[in-house]
Amino acid sequence: MTFMQHPIRPLLLLLTSACVALGANNFGGAAERPASKIGDGEKDKGDKKDKGDRKDKNDKKADKRAPDVAAGAQWLLTMHGDDGKPQGIWGLGSDGALTGPLNAPIPDGPAGLVPHNLRGLAPLPDGGFLAMNAYIKDTRILRFGAKDANGAYPYLGDFATAGAAVPALAHGYQIAIGPNGNVYASNQDSNTVTCFAGVALPNAGQPVSLANAAGGAPGVIVPSDKTSAEGINDVRGIAFGPDGLLYVCDRGNNRVQIFKASDVGKPCANPNGDVGKCGFVGEIHVAPQTSGGTSGTVNFSSDPRQSCLYIADLGNDVV
Repeated sequence: MTFMQHPIRPLLLLLTSACVALGANNFGGAAERPASKIGDGEKDKGDKKDKGDRKDKNDKKADKRAPDVAAGAQWLLTMHGDDGKPQGIWGLGSDGALTGPLNAPIPDGPAGLVPHNLRGLAPLPDGGFLAMNAYIKDTRILRFGAKDANGAYPYLGDFATAGAAVPALAHGYQIAIGPNGNVYASNQDSNTVTCFAGVALPNAGQPVSLANAAGGAPGVIVPSDKTSAEGINDVRGIAFGPDGLLYVCDRGNNRVQIFKASDVGKPCANPNGDVGKCGFVGEIHVAPQTSGGTSGTVNFSSDPRQSCLYIADLGNDVV
């Protein structure tokens, strides 16, 4: 399942048996609260004898960094269930109550039930969101509008669909919105990251064509290592950081690669993985000694500076 708090500013992505994304609530909720440096086990140099009831002078600063989860806040979950198991968009309240499905009905697709094997979500400025229908036989990116008077998220149509126009969109995983509004998707079966024109553009959902190391495949900006020496081996989660850079989990190589999205995908060759060339900024190794793959999903903390980067290590079951 993907886990995201409404109205969906992404915070944290984890992965267990399904993709999980967590986000903050713009009406007062937050997924986490950074601990104060004082009052969490460390001794305050200015402590008086009666320090048990004394309010930490830094509490106000801590409170400004991120509020507690507000009553009535709701997270959105995408259900990545097997056939016959719950599918669709569900809500998880701050009280732990699960409700759903919250999506309005969607017509069946060429492979039957829709939604089917949902994964990543990405927020939209209008209060709606995009969701990855990851079923291998019917990969598509679904678009939902803002919650209506009945408490449902209306299905507005397909933002992008797999097919001859964009063959790399195959068994999609995660979705991320770039600083320029374009939509990026990671694809398990092609081991690529594809780019689509943003929802506000006249050509919304069309692949952004770039001649690249993947042989010019429509929309591909980060290629597979099967077609390029600088490609990725086993793509999973993707996210944009506060620096505007694209972070891509390469599970097969136990790393997160970092790209400048405006440069990556253009005609260029960087077989040695040189930093600063072809849009490649650097990489973060995640438990490189682990066999079986580590880096699964990636995202940033909720504080204004988004100062913490979270990476789910699937090989060691830690974040």
